[in-house]
Amino acid sequence: MSQTKRCFIAIDLPENICNEIKRLQEQLYIKNVFDASYTNSKQAHLTLVFLGNISQNQIIEIKEKLEKIKFHQIKLSLDKLGYFDERKIKIMWIGLKQKELIELHKKIKITLRGIVKQDIEFIPHITIARIKKYELKEMVKDTVLKTKVNKIQFDIDTPEDFETAGTHFNNNIKASRVK
Repeated sequence: MSQTKRCFIAIDLPENICNEIKRLQEQLYIKNVFDASYTNSKQAHLTLVFLGNISQNQIIEIKEKLEKIKFHQIKLSLDKLGYFDERKIKIMWIGLKQKELIELHKKIKITLRGIVKQDIEFIPHITIARIKKYELKEMVKDTVLKTKVNKIQFDIDTPEDFETAGTHFNNNIKASRVK
């Protein structure tokens, strides 16, 4: 039986986006509203599709299929802070609103039909913290609403720049070369 690895398809983020993530994390830490584990801003990424546990043979197959996906340049912009799980806030993220990004996500899922098993709603975001505990949920929500994100833009380039490679993120598949 072949060994599997937890994998996802993601886009590396440019340095200016990583710097904004770090700035926001520092602001949130200073506000001291919750106890959190902050993601490493230098390893931040935008997940396009979560694959789950994938074998080495599947990784090779996935890379070959991803190389065939065609898309044009997509301009992205950071939007606002948000969180997952209304009942108990667990993940804090920066949102990205861009219809073409959702279309790219759909193309990847169609291309990898049979490999991608989860069918959850795609919410373009960059995870910046995993919340461990907090006293009052309303204070966390208020902090999210009041913390302003700089609307920095960046591009995902032409099809030639959409590459796949193993990365330092648990050997995950990753789309790279983002300006």
